[in-house]
Order: sequence, then structure tokens, then C-alpha cells
Amino acid sequence: MSKRFVFAITAVCMVIAFAFTGCDLTVNDPIRNVPIFSPYISTQPKSYSFPIDSYVLPELETVIFEWEEKLDGQLSFEWYTFRTIEQFMKGDAVLVPESAVTTETNEDGDITTKISLSITDPAIGDKFYYYVEITNTNEDAIGDKSSTIRSDVAAISFYDEGEYAAAFPVITMSPAGTSYIMGRSAAVAPLEVRAESDNGGIQYQWFAFKTADGYNASGVPNGTPIQGQLTRTYLPVLTDLNVGDNYFYAMLTNVLADQGGTVIDTAVSYTMPVKIEMLMGEKAEAPRINSQPKGIVYVVGENLSATGVSKLSVGSVSIDGGQLSWQWQKNVTGIQEGKTPPAVGWVDVGTNSSEFLPDISTASAGIAFYRVVVTNTNQYVQQGHETAVITSSPALVKVQAAGSSVTPNAIVEFDLNDEWQFIRGYGGMETTWGNFFQSNDSDMELMFSPDYLGYNMWRIMIPPISTNIEENIAEIVSRSYADRYYRNPQIVNSYNGYVMASPWSMPKEWKSNNSINSGGHLIYRYYKQYAAYLRAYARHMANNGAPIYAISIQNEPNYAGGYDGCEWEPKEMMNFFREVGRFTQGVRGFGGGKVIPTVLTVNGESANNPNINHAAMEDPIANAGIDLFARHVYGEQTASLWGHPNLLGREVWMTEHNINSASEPAYPQDSTWNFIWRFMNDVDLVIRLNNENAFVWWVVKRFYSFIGEGAASTTDGSILPRGWGMAHYSKFTIDKTRVGVKVTGSINTAAGATVPIVFGGNSHHTHNGFLPGIAGSLTARVDAANVNHTDFDLDNPSARVTAFKSQDGNELSVILWTPTLSTAASGPVLGNGGYEFGDVQIRMPDGFKIRSASAMRSTALNGNDGKSRNTQDMGVFENVNIAADRESAIVNLPRSQILSVKFIKE
Repeated sequence: MSKRFVFAITAVCMVIAFAFTGCDLTVNDPIRNVPIFSPYISTQPKSYSFPIDSYVLPELETVIFEWEEKLDGQLSFEWYTFRTIEQFMKGDAVLVPESAVTTETNEDGDITTKISLSITDPAIGDKFYYYVEITNTNEDAIGDKSSTIRSDVAAISFYDEGEYAAAFPVITMSPAGTSYIMGRSAAVAPLEVRAESDNGGIQYQWFAFKTADGYNASGVPNGTPIQGQLTRTYLPVLTDLNVGDNYFYAMLTNVLADQGGTVIDTAVSYTMPVKIEMLMGEKAEAPRINSQPKGIVYVVGENLSATGVSKLSVGSVSIDGGQLSWQWQKNVTGIQEGKTPPAVGWVDVGTNSSEFLPDISTASAGIAFYRVVVTNTNQYVQQGHETAVITSSPALVKVQAAGSSVTPNAIVEFDLNDEWQFIRGYGGMETTWGNFFQSNDSDMELMFSPDYLGYNMWRIMIPPISTNIEENIAEIVSRSYADRYYRNPQIVNSYNGYVMASPWSMPKEWKSNNSINSGGHLIYRYYKQYAAYLRAYARHMANNGAPIYAISIQNEPNYAGGYDGCEWEPKEMMNFFREVGRFTQGVRGFGGGKVIPTVLTVNGESANNPNINHAAMEDPIANAGIDLFARHVYGEQTASLWGHPNLLGREVWMTEHNINSASEPAYPQDSTWNFIWRFMNDVDLVIRLNNENAFVWWVVKRFYSFIGEGAASTTDGSILPRGWGMAHYSKFTIDKTRVGVKVTGSINTAAGATVPIVFGGNSHHTHNGFLPGIAGSLTARVDAANVNHTDFDLDNPSARVTAFKSQDGNELSVILWTPTLSTAASGPVLGNGGYEFGDVQIRMPDGFKIRSASAMRSTALNGNDGKSRNTQDMGVFENVNIAADRESAIVNLPRSQILSVKFIKE
């Protein structure tokens, strides 16, 4: 019995008139002299799958879109039909007679085209394909007078009748072809197909196809299945695309199964192969380095395969389908550990490989930097532009003799399960007051370059001159003592640091005492004006090339000094943030080497008791307006915000402290080695006892600080001992998390006695002190919590040990120091006391194999009594005695020294 199926397929055409910039469009009514418009099909022809013995003709609708024939051109439509994919690919489709095509245009210019088809005696498995080509013609167009596009292919398929017959998948969205240019980092878009079925479930398999592959007897392409591409989307890999035409198609299988999962029937549909055209590029692209070479320590004579230590390696990829090659280079010219290698002196070594094993013979012992030049070669680009290169970061390689086997006095162990705070960084303050010294380019380089002290924090003043922030800062920068107001933050930002701005007072017009001096408070009705003033400051700094990371509302709101200041009650700070919220919202900041969407807001930076912030912290509305907290450690030093339930993971920065000898005759001793320990105790207090995230000192250039200014026996522009003391923290702990540490064993007294270590454990915000040991026994403190942080106890100091780990766990650091002990009336004398660690074994956690280790030692200049300011011996790197199994290391620490060690995991 034969049956005749007659139904209409409707394609609706929607044309978008694109805007062409840069053209002089002359309008000649009613024709516009514009480039030809390419029609855009808004609704594609629809596919159907029918059972062979029953069907319901669909009610077809059109989507209407306006087309101005007189202005945009005239559309014409040609419908085509074919039976196999091979016919389509070879261009053998048959034109549908015009008698079967109807085109309608309504009074609004809406255009619809339809065809009515007759299909006689279809058999099970038959498929009939159709598409329409739409041509726009405009004789008045500039350039080409016509443009043609092709619709998706609609498939009409027939399957067997009955509940156990699988319907053919109906493709509702076909993948779209496109073109890319070789030699560029093209972001390849995924190919996508969408389909539906009356029964069963659809499975997908993508194929790659070349026209030379041919077709099977059913006219289906002989494509190659792409392994693992079994979903409705497929993202072509750029490196697998060749210059010219690349074809892909999807096979969709409708699987009909019973309740037990047994397959009853299947039916398959295919998308038409789509073309991705790869065009010749302009030039090769530089390769991308995904993982830089890591430094390594080789021990002469060790069995590398036994220890599991790998070669130098680089992870690199071509982003344009080119071929990579590698050239390793070595530099031994003027090499110093802890310093950036010079730009000159690099020589080629090694072979063409992403891995390289340096010479580790006895003759090669020493240090060298290695790097690799990665070259991408792409033959599918213009002649003369086939290569592009990138050079890796340098990696320090040490070749050292095997260390001697010693029995350690003490053992240091990491506890990675005992995590504390993240370390944001270290740095200092610079004022706009005329009685202080400004840092010049040389000073900033010494402080912020990783080749020297490696700091990353900078605090500056917001001067309270005018309610107009532009006039305010313009006045300050015009003064000779503040002409680096923008320059120094720019240098900090160039080294990926963080700049924080702090107001000592708001303009007097908004204060109760009408003065910028302490003694008055911010009047409530000016809360919003003050917030806008601080917001304008943050925007001004960004506009002048010196963006900041954070801004506080007040320096020391709970301290009344005889200078610029403003006093705030706890509830006033709470009400301020309730009123203005996060007042910097939308003002971009900068910190850590990247732009941040909003400058961070900071509470009032408390002096003495930081608990004045509790009111704002405990009010949900006020709390939401504060991004980080800051405090100073004057007065109640061991009071801390750590552990407050409403801190909610935000950071706490210690943004100001200063210790000096408090009298003119004694000032020269503040810059000597023997007086470094009171400062080191301050850093220890902030980082280990109070669990704070940053340490910022008052001020950076002063005889009691990091850089000398020429007063109190210092040399202008020279690094002082305290500068090197904090460098141990900045070089070894930034961007790390403080972790637990355990110290056992013995330690030596100045008198030569060996006594057991009593370890104070890892303090939190509580002041748990050290373990006193048995009454009457001689013990030595190794602190994680010094008893007296208010004024360093020079007559009973403790050795300090603090540990840190990187965020990925691949780097561990430990800082150890042994302060001087002396009861001499004239002050500490080097070697007159204190504890000597001697040989210390540092044990790695389980699974941590040492790839490399570096250590920096600071001590007074050899042969002097510790009263010198000479820092010649205060930033010296040295080898670390790594054990044969690379699971521990030995260091030696006499009294009155600082030693920091960093371990990199294999």
C-alpha cells in the first residue's frame, strides 16, 4: 500500500542591518549607498521524524521580521533537496521547482518563504533533506551587489511503527562552521548540536572528516571518531587544526531500552559536516610557559634516581599550533644567591629538550643560574615571521659537597595541621610632615627590591588641609618635603606591593573643635561628606598613577596627642560604618601586582587597646562595611583582634609601632646590632603572638628604623641592622601561612652549659608564656610566646623559632634567632650571653622531599662587639647541609644571630 505525505516546511528570514563605522554614508532617498547586507535567518527550517504508518502533519508557523526591500535590497529564495550527505557535500542537491515555493510579504515588510513537498511511498529508514539559499541583491550597494547565505538542513525521516521502534533524533540546532587565523592565540569556539526524540535517549559521537576519506554506500562520510567526545558539544583543539578546511560532524544515536537497560532498538541521525577553515597567519605567537624551572640543590656524588630528585624542567605550550624547541642557558657571571642574575653572561648549554640536567661533577661545584629560551616555530604564517620566543625565569642551581654527618643539639619539626594566619607582608610608614625624611629612589630600591630587603607594605598620610581633596593633595605635593607623594607608591606597586593611606584628621570644618589637632570629634552630619572625601582621595591616587590598596578612616582614634588627630568613641566608629557602608565601592585599587575592583576599607587604626573596634565588629551593618582591621601595638601590646567571632576571616594589620632609646645621648645605639633584638621582638609579637597579617613600622627612614637618614651616627641611605632583621621575614614568609612548630633537644648557655629546651608551644592570642620546667633546674626557653613583650627582657632572652608554609604546600620556611644576653650597664655586648643553638636538625613533614634549600644569615660584622652599624654580614646566603635522603637538613646557629631557611619541595 502506498501513501502520500504532503506538508509544508517554513523558513523565516530575518535581516539585520549592521552599522559600518568609518564610512561616509550618503543617503539618496530612497536608496542608501552602503555595503551589501548579508541576510540573517532567525528561524531555521525544522526537522521531523515520523512513524511510517501514522503521522500528524505539523501546524507550521512563521516568525515575522521586517525587511525594507527598497532600502536593504531584494530577497530571493531557492530551495534544494537531496537524499544523502555525500550529495550535499559534493554539491549535487536538486533545485525544488518554483511551483512548490511560496513567498509572502505583509504590509509591514514581513517576509515568509514556504515550500510544499510531496513524498511518495517512503520506506522505513528513508531520509529527505532540504535547505534554502537566500540571496540579497542591491544594485546600489557599494562593492558586491549580492550576498547569499544557506539555512540549516532540515531532515524528514521515517521509522518503523510500534512501541519498540526507536525514532530518529530530530536535530533542532546544527553546529556552525567558522574560520580562524594560524599564528594567533585564537580562542576556538565549541561546536554544538541540539536534538530531541519522541522516545529513547540520545547518545553522541563526534567525528573528524577529510573529503579524501570518502563515503560509505549510504552516502555517510567515512570520518574518524574523536576519542572521548561523547557529548553534544565538542571543542576542537587548535593544535589539531591544519591550514585549510577541517570538517567535523556528529552522529546522534537514539537508544531505546527496556526497564532493565537492554537495548531494544536504535536510530541514527547525522549533522551535516561543518567546516572550520584555518587561514595563514601573520606571525608566530610566543609560546606560553605554564610552569617555570624550579631551583635545585645537587649534592656531588648522590644517586639522583634514589632520592627522586628531578632535572630542571619547564612546562611550555604553543598557542598557535606551532612546534616548540628549547635552548637552556647558564650564567655564572657575578652570581650571588638572593640577587637577580645579571642580564649579561648567559651562554648556551644543554640539548633541545624541555628538561635539562646540569653538570654536577666535583669540578662544577658552586652556584649558577639556569634559564631556558623556548622557541615556537609555525610554518603556516607569513615568511620571515615563523618564529617567536619567550625566556623563562632564572632558576638557581647549587652544586655542593655532601654535608658532614653530625648529631644535632636540637630538632625542629613542622606541624602542618596547626595553621594560623596568612602573611600579607612587611614594610613601613612615610609621613608628609616636614620634620621627617623622605625616601628617594635609592632608598626605595633598597627596601622593596627582592635583591635587597624585599618589603612590600607602604603606609602614607592623607593630609587634612582642605575639604577639596584635589586642593588638599596639590598643596602637599608642592612642598619640597613631600614631592614624592606619588612616586614612592608607584615604586611599591611596581614591586607588587600594597599601599595603605591613613588620615590623622579630617579637615577642621567637619570637627567639633574646628581644628585638625586632637581633642575634637567628627560631627555626625558630616559622616557622608567625610566618606566622600576619602573616596575621592582613593580615586585621585588612581587617576595620578599611584593607586592604593586600602584606606582607613582614622589614625589612632583612641589616642589624644598634641598633633593632628581626631577622637572617636567605639559607637561613633560603629555609627559611621552604619551610615556610609563600604564607601569605596567601585573605586578600583591595586595591590599584590593586580587591580582590585574596590579599594579596601579599614577601621580606625587603634592605639593601645584594639577592643575599641568591637562595637563595629558586633554590629552586622557596620561590620559589613569594613574590609580589614588595623591596630598599633603601643600600650596594650598583647591585646588582639585574633579570635573574635566577628572577625570572619578578615585580615588584621599592625600598621604602626616605634621603639627607640628615648634620649638624645642614647639614640646612636638604636642602629647597632645589639639593639636589633627589641625590634625583632616586636615583629615576633605581631606575627607569632598576636597572629596578625602584616607588620608596618614607624617610620622607614630614621636612625631607629630600616634606612639611615644621617642622624644619630647613621649614614644617609644605608641599610641599618633592623632593616636586615625584618628582611628575614619579608624574604621568607610573605604569602605564606604560619604553621605549628615543635622544638626539642638541648641548647648551650653563655657559660658553656648544655641544658634541655623548654618549648613554649604555638601561642594564639592568649599569653601562655613558656614552660618553667622543674623548680631549681637549669632550663632554656625556646619561645613561641615570650613572657615579656612590652620591653624585651635582655637578661633572660629566649631563642625564637617560627615556621611558615606556602599556599600550595610546596615551600616551607623557618626563622630562628638567638638574641644577645647581657647585664652590662652600658648595654648588650656581643657574646656576653644568650643561648647558642649549635647544630639544629630541621625535619621535613611526611611526603616532603627537599628539592632545594636556601638560607640567609645575619650577624654582627666579624670581630666587632655588636655596636657597629656595618651590615656587611647581615644578608649573607649560604649552603644548607641536606641529608642524603633529602628529608631533613642541618643548620648551625650561634648566639646573637638570625637564620632563615627556605625549603622547596621536589
